[in-house]
Amino acid sequence: MKRIIKTYNTKFWIFLWVLCYLSIFLSIYIYTNNLNTQYFKPIIKQKVNFEIYPNTNYDELINELKKKFNVTDNLFFDSYINKKNIINFKPGRYVLDTLFSFNDIINEIRVPDNRKKAHVNLTFNASNNFDLLVSNYLRSFPIEKNKNFTNSEKTIDSIDVLNAIYKYDYSNYIDVSIDSNLIRALYIPNTYQYHWDFSINEFINTTLYNYDQFWSSKDRINKLNDLNSKWDVNFNPIDVSILASIVYKEAKFEEEYEKIAGLYLNRLDINMKLEADPTVNYAFQQKNGFDTTLNRVYKKHFKIDSKYNTYKYKGLPPAPICIPSKQAIEAVLNAQKHEYLFMCAKVEIDEFNKYIYFPGLHSFSKSYKNHKKYAKDYHYALNKIRDNKIYKICYDDINNCFD
Repeated sequence: MKRIIKTYNTKFWIFLWVLCYLSIFLSIYIYTNNLNTQYFKPIIKQKVNFEIYPNTNYDELINELKKKFNVTDNLFFDSYINKKNIINFKPGRYVLDTLFSFNDIINEIRVPDNRKKAHVNLTFNASNNFDLLVSNYLRSFPIEKNKNFTNSEKTIDSIDVLNAIYKYDYSNYIDVSIDSNLIRALYIPNTYQYHWDFSINEFINTTLYNYDQFWSSKDRINKLNDLNSKWDVNFNPIDVSILASIVYKEAKFEEEYEKIAGLYLNRLDINMKLEADPTVNYAFQQKNGFDTTLNRVYKKHFKIDSKYNTYKYKGLPPAPICIPSKQAIEAVLNAQKHEYLFMCAKVEIDEFNKYIYFPGLHSFSKSYKNHKKYAKDYHYALNKIRDNKIYKICYDDINNCFD
């Protein structure tokens, strides 16, 4: 009997050991299978950014990872994530490539230098105001931030960004009490690189750094000195931007920038009024709203009382009439030295084919007498358009015509 019991006990323990080993192997299989299906299969369908804010703690990061990438919270996850040891993570914007698995994502976060791939390249172009820049800013930077612009508690909008731009302390550059529009001269259109989580003030700081870099260029300093010696003016970088804003608004094509800049400098050189139509339009908009514009400048508009009206006041306007393009700024620095004092929009009238063509360029004159001939042709064409509907009107391109 004892022998039977002993044999039975031996078999029982062998069974238990086999069962135990099977359980272990099964657990390992389930664990590895879980890892393979949850953590190593591709889950990123197209390249995306994953943002970790500066005040995010470890628990918040883990919860965000589980939530964003639909990871099951269980013992397997705890074991897996502990082995990955990402407790010393760094805040930043991480770029997650197509076909990344969850494991790839974790590995990406484990390497702080990977954040360098996630800088923002922000482009802003010449424009009438800051609306375009603000729009690009909101598209490029995280828009959910609290009052300190550090975490996702409050959504900032264009008004917040505009207020920050206009309330920033620019005292090292300009006196905004003279005219707040002087700020436009400090934002030089281009493509710049910023850190992804910059606050609006950090964004402005970097933009001003770019402004300093632009104007500290030895080549530009030499060109500015050369400009002041060629013409009897005493321009600083702000003055260059003010004149560039007029050039930008006056010319349709960059090929005329330097020539028009030289013409305005010639007028300043002999103490003549600039008499620039774009400044009249700006003065009109100041009075009637910036959602309006002058399709045609008449003599009555020359009387608008505004410091921006260069038909009424000598010298430069008090501030830029827009944010000029970088090309217009460079054109002022490279202004052509010539003897022209007058210009008029070019026009061609074809009586046979019945079209009036405005190529978007100018006819330049040294004398007012010659200028009046061009002006007479231009006004004759405008009056023909007004009084006679049989002509086709062509702008910029002879093939770009309409009845």
